[in-house]
Amino acid sequence: MATRLCRAFSGAPLSASRSLLHRVVITSTPSPMRPGHGSRAFRTTTVASLQAGIVGLPNVGKAREWLESLGVTDGGLSSLVRATYATLGLQTYFTTGEKETRAWTIRAGMTAPQAASVIHTDFEKGFIRAETIAFSDYVKFKGYAGAKEAGALRLEGKEYVVAEGDVLLFRFNV
Repeated sequence: MATRLCRAFSGAPLSASRSLLHRVVITSTPSPMRPGHGSRAFRTTTVASLQAGIVGLPNVGKAREWLESLGVTDGGLSSLVRATYATLGLQTYFTTGEKETRAWTIRAGMTAPQAASVIHTDFEKGFIRAETIAFSDYVKFKGYAGAKEAGALRLEGKEYVVAEGDVLLFRFNV
């Protein structure tokens, strides 16, 4: 994982990655915050008592139910992950097959061949095209076969910029 992240940021000047992420943990109800450091600053707040309550629950489903009963839509961790990705200029795409579905982290703005190289450099070298399904279509049509049958599958070439959440199948020849 560290190797992939280092490769993703190679060539970027250090000053280009200077964004701010403020993580605020409070012991009671959140209060209004002052604006951050411009458009590259993100703030996420967590109420410590909510986090303590989540830890004591047996599974994710129970945690979600408990938070919903309190009128809370996010326990804090997912907002921290989203803010961290946004701060670092990262996004996720998915690959899926019979045995495994996997999320891959890439820099926002990467082309399909560059995204393929995160899996293996040979994928970039021999890139032909990417069979692409938007994540919302993948869920709506209940998977790859359903999306393909509904016409939601697109064939994208070397210039395609991968979108957040795309489900991709790379075609390549080495």
